Amino acid sequence: MTTEMRRDIQCAADSTAGVLITGPDGAAESIALEIHQSAGPQSRPFRVVDCQNEHQLAGILECAEVADGETLLLRQVEMLSPELQASLSMELKYQRRKIVASTTVHIQEPFNQALFYQLNVVHIFAS
Repeated sequence: MTTEMRRDIQCAADSTAGVLITGPDGAAESIALEIHQSAGPQSRPFRVVDCQNEHQLAGILECAEVADGETLLLRQVEMLSPELQASLSMELKYQRRKIVASTTVHIQEPFNQALFYQLNVVHIFAS
């Protein structure tokens, strides 16, 4: 892991800003877990949601019980339907959890631009 990547991980851990990780799925999950572990007490939940399973994501976003400091990893965020992208963008305005999204491809239009900017505050390139 490079010094720049370590710095980006610590920046993400110290912030409530959205994080976008671009790279292989396994590497992205490892980085997301490291962000979560660097952010504070380990008693907080770390959840992984595969965005190909939109019902699972919708259920988690609608859940009223959100643990403070929870980290939610959205795997393959590029797979979200345009409708769920718009819903997620609205929901993120009210979330009390750290959102980390991962993708294996370069995200481009027609991906929801508001959602992209919410997730892409800290961008980490994994290899």
